[in-house]
Amino acid sequence: MKCSDLLQQDCGVSKAALQHPFLQACSDGSIRPSQFNTWLEQDFNFVNAFAKFAEKVRAVAPHPHARVYIDGSAALAEELTWFKEKLKERNLIIGGPLHATCAAYIDLLAQLEQQSYPVQAVAFWLIEYVYYKAWNLASPVAEPYREFADRWGNADFSKYVDILEQQADKAMQDADQKEQESIKEAAMAILVVEQRFWQMAMEAA
Repeated sequence: MKCSDLLQQDCGVSKAALQHPFLQACSDGSIRPSQFNTWLEQDFNFVNAFAKFAEKVRAVAPHPHARVYIDGSAALAEELTWFKEKLKERNLIIGGPLHATCAAYIDLLAQLEQQSYPVQAVAFWLIEYVYYKAWNLASPVAEPYREFADRWGNADFSKYVDILEQQADKAMQDADQKEQESIKEAAMAILVVEQRFWQMAMEAA
């Protein structure tokens, strides 16, 4: 089993996570500020939790893989600073209340922290993959949202995601049957909650 196989478990779920109407609305400029701002506030909350998850994965990763997570953690720290700047520009709350959908995603991260490294490696790759692929497919994105698509949909981020995929594929080679089932379940859970995250923003008043 490889990472690419996980995206074929339910193609409808994968498509819903990667090509959601929220992204299309960003692309054509029809997104309402309240919708985008909801996504931005909640995504900051999620990335803050994801940065902590990255540290957990790095701690259990085999030595040859650890360097990538160290670099990823540094990038996430910089990203949180960038998020704060974007939130301030829009006069939005930094670290405000969690929407139920965001809270559910953070709870999923907490559950993944209890899993073995192969499960965590695949989960980490898939979360970053969705960031890359969703914004890449939506590009070009209308102003003033283009910088967000450019941040995650660019070639350099694609290379980073590819490295994560290679490491996750390697980790899965050593996964036993129980771990493989856990990997499939985790992948499906991530894709479902990613779709719900976009939908959360789309439904904002």
